[in-house]
Amino acid sequence: MCYYGGYRPATKADAERARAYNISERTRARIARNGIESVGYLPLDYTQWRKTLFNKTMFYHKLKRGHYLAHCEACDEVVPLKNARSSRKIKCPHCGSDVVLRNVDKMDYFELKNYAAVLEKVPDGWVQRLFIVYKVVQTNNICAPISVKYDECEEERDFIDSIGARWFFHPTYENNRIKSWRRGPGRAHGMVWCSWRICDQPLECYPNNLKEIFKGSPFEYSALDIMTAKTLINPFLYLSRYLGLPELEMLAKFGLFSLARQLMNEGNYIAAKLKKNKGLKALGIDSKDELSECANLNYEELIARKEIKKWRLESQNVNTAIRFIAILNDRSGEDFEYSFISRRRLFEYYLQQQPLYSKGEPFDYSAGSPIRAFLNDYTDYIAECHQLGYNVGDTAICMPRDLKLAHRGTTDAIKIKENEVFDGQIYAWYQKLHNLLEFSNGTLQTIMPKCAAEIIEEGRRQNHCVGRYCERVAKGESIILFVRRVEDIQANYFTMEIKPDLRKLDVVQCRDNHNADYMLTDQRATVQRFLTKYARWFKKRPLDGYEQELMVRYYKAVHKHDGKYISNYDKKMEFKVGEWAEAQIDNDPDKVAVKGLHIASLEFAQNFGDGWRDVAILEVEADIHDIVVPDAKDQVRTSRFKVVREVPFSEMGEWGQRHLSMLSA
Repeated sequence: MCYYGGYRPATKADAERARAYNISERTRARIARNGIESVGYLPLDYTQWRKTLFNKTMFYHKLKRGHYLAHCEACDEVVPLKNARSSRKIKCPHCGSDVVLRNVDKMDYFELKNYAAVLEKVPDGWVQRLFIVYKVVQTNNICAPISVKYDECEEERDFIDSIGARWFFHPTYENNRIKSWRRGPGRAHGMVWCSWRICDQPLECYPNNLKEIFKGSPFEYSALDIMTAKTLINPFLYLSRYLGLPELEMLAKFGLFSLARQLMNEGNYIAAKLKKNKGLKALGIDSKDELSECANLNYEELIARKEIKKWRLESQNVNTAIRFIAILNDRSGEDFEYSFISRRRLFEYYLQQQPLYSKGEPFDYSAGSPIRAFLNDYTDYIAECHQLGYNVGDTAICMPRDLKLAHRGTTDAIKIKENEVFDGQIYAWYQKLHNLLEFSNGTLQTIMPKCAAEIIEEGRRQNHCVGRYCERVAKGESIILFVRRVEDIQANYFTMEIKPDLRKLDVVQCRDNHNADYMLTDQRATVQRFLTKYARWFKKRPLDGYEQELMVRYYKAVHKHDGKYISNYDKKMEFKVGEWAEAQIDNDPDKVAVKGLHIASLEFAQNFGDGWRDVAILEVEADIHDIVVPDAKDQVRTSRFKVVREVPFSEMGEWGQRHLSMLSA
């Protein structure tokens, strides 16, 4: 048995109706097309009804500060105002109508639009006509509207039959007039992710014929008229769900419009949850008076409301608590609870921290909402406390006075702990090089860090990524120097990275707070004078017999075909053992995937080529002056390198053994 038009019967009664109506798809499509082409004129009172879709406007003109002259579209009277701001909703002082303010000094023409649906009865079904309705207003500088025009553009016609199956049609035009109707929904407005179709928009439904056109049909007792009067929906989407989801009518008649809309959009997923929580009491609704409170709450918010009813919160915190628990349930499940803090206490702690995350009441579900930001910080903070071995049962630990500050502290502590392994190497480099690198011109001074904690603290205070350079410094691949004022040596000023060539000063970058290049700051002249003197001193200072290797070793993943090593990016580029490879390079350290020969640590090269059956790892060497080190710490780029050898799989542990087995398979 085939059911066309996207409809799947949900009950035995639906299946029986479908079986009785099981004629060919071509015949049913022809019936649908005949239906949408047989619609007549719009209802006589439609023109008057479409005006109600838009707010009345009050056009105002500024005479002087605190004195405005305004014309109300509702009562056609000119009234004085003391305060006015465009787009603000007020009540007309003369007639009391709700109006929206518009400043005619800045805009003498504007256009508003809305989306409307008009339903009609046709043979064998019903048709839904979808319109974009426009209100175009022109005004003059004495506030009176020159003209107010209403117009509409028909974007789509949908057909639905008595078993809830739908067909969509959109118009084709010739000489700005509708020529014919084709299968498929209306045109897409906009581009890619921001595009929209009118059938997906919240629709105003013409209400005056709904009871009449569905009389004697399976939809006669549906609550479509109630839903369209109280909320914006696609009427045919409601009707197609109505036959398979009997809960929909009940929710609409009880006044739970947000839950009904969620059931329409998410279908069986929400229906299964409602079957699990049967009855209004299971949703936390204990009386008729509470129904109106829950009209705009979805399923997740109703479950959250049921939980917080026991908390006896102050009324101004109830909505915030509902959204807090709904988001917490979405993240961790309805049964989630920390052993050291209750959900109510966690919410009360959020109220204490709310000024740090929000200037107002958090009512949205966006990724950047204050509640989500708080919960992200808190869960990360507690996880880091466990990792550091802190006693989270201590109130001072689990509820710090400033969560953001405490979270930064634990994050830094984790970084320091992870990088403690490099402390010995970093201090060894300090003892060996600090006399050759630390310099003062009387105003500024360079300081070489002694441990990973100092580098991480510099990154935290300066709000940049130098904290990720600990391993690079420990290996001698980079040298980090703190540029400080002599008069306040403890205060951060600039952070500088130089290449580890003690014979020639090669500054990779010199950064201010938030990673700003020193040339883009107000202190550029001071820093430039210091760097000029530093370079002069750097060149003339004695090295006292210090020996340094300027060539550094890296690795590169390549494809190996018939004994040839081929680049993954440029298939025409071949690398040969013992020979140099050269290419143009982008020297900007802020860029990563740009021009240059990309080389990396052994682990990075292995991960990069892990999925290739023909992978080979080359060991290469490059002059440190040819290398650009971007923020991606395991990968660098160079203008040239020399291929030393192919690294045998037998030298690469488990990774190498795995690839040897792939070759032998």
